[in-house]
Amino acid sequence: VTTTNGLAFTSFLVETGDNIIVHVESSLARSESIEITILGEISESSESSAPDTNDQPPQDPTSSPIEIQPVGTDEASQPVVSETNTSHWRLWAVSLFISITVSLIAYQVGAVAGWVRWGIKWGFSAFIAGIFVYNYLMLNFPGATWLLSDPISAFKLGLSVLFGTLFGWLVAYIYQRLFSP
Repeated sequence: VTTTNGLAFTSFLVETGDNIIVHVESSLARSESIEITILGEISESSESSAPDTNDQPPQDPTSSPIEIQPVGTDEASQPVVSETNTSHWRLWAVSLFISITVSLIAYQVGAVAGWVRWGIKWGFSAFIAGIFVYNYLMLNFPGATWLLSDPISAFKLGLSVLFGTLFGWLVAYIYQRLFSP
């Protein structure tokens, strides 16, 4: 039995109606063994009797339980190496830096052109769009895996955030041109 992401699955074909005892044990964590007892068919006489409060399963005196012991290995499975919190903070800092830089440039362009209010709107729009792109990619929404591979690179994420902030600025500019008096 192999373990994937902390879950292990197996199945056994049971061809007899006898009681079966299955003992499951992790080969690396032997203190965390689990014993599962699967009972065979219930006879009519045992259905009418009151259930036992013992922790021991009822034993049928005519049949002996069949014991299944899976064979474990003492080899340690290779752990999945995930990104550390430091790299996620680095990606957040890069994204925040790009979003703030582009939003300040958008504000400056508006202020130099004489539209300070629209410069503020352009800056906020660019900033919000950049943070939205960052969150969309880091929360692994649909399409995020197409853009970013499993080890997330700062370059790909930064480029995506840059295009997101520029798109936010463009949307605010088009809105100004269409709906501004």
